[in-house]
Amino acid sequence: MGTEKRLGRAGFNVPVAGITLMIPLIINSIILAENLTLALLNRAFGLTSGMTDLHGIQLRGYDKKLIAVFAVATIACFVVRFTTKWLSC
Repeated sequence: MGTEKRLGRAGFNVPVAGITLMIPLIINSIILAENLTLALLNRAFGLTSGMTDLHGIQLRGYDKKLIAVFAVATIACFVVRFTTKWLSC
């Protein structure tokens, strides 16, 4: 009768069963913490004092002029290609 009070339902000592269940949980939490640390280091977390997320890029006047020049050049190439016999198949 003395052993029945000490044993749990599965026949194991309850504190020992709790410890054996906690060991894999502790190991997995350490592995997860290491993976999160590596992810933060790969994203340069803490490298600067500001936020490390992406910053928006604005088009400047030079960029708009360059886009316009390429658009005009593309349209000119299509006009020359389809209105003249030069470079036609």
